[in-house]
Amino acid sequence: LIVEESELPIKSIEVQLLRVETCGCAEGFSRDCN
Repeated sequence: LIVEESELPIKSIEVQLLRVETCGCAEGFSRDCN
């Protein structure tokens, strides 16, 4: 139970980091294209 509970917040944090990275890359590509 402890492991399962600790994995949930870690996964949510990883998802948030991926979103930030994808958004940052998208902004970078749009700036380079412009």
